[in-house]
Amino acid sequence: MAEVLITDVFDERLKLATEMGATKAINVKDIDLHQAVADFTNNDGAHVVVDAVCSPTSILDALDIVAPSGRFVVLYRGNTISNSSSSIYEKRN
Repeated sequence: MAEVLITDVFDERLKLATEMGATKAINVKDIDLHQAVADFTNNDGAHVVVDAVCSPTSILDALDIVAPSGRFVVLYRGNTISNSSSSIYEKRN
């Protein structure tokens, strides 16, 4: 069975995720995302990262925490994603 780490900034959403079966839920206002993922995955990175925020920062964070050969899924409904000065091509994987 897969282990699921959920991150958010709202405690009520994290509580719901845990009630629905998430293995662990962390508030990224209180805990460093990169360290939490490293601890949860034994420094392997996440096999699948789903980004439902789709800000330039969340996309770059997702690319940082996904494992080599991992999957990165963007859930976005809108016209455009804001331009970022960082290039996804600069990210390794």
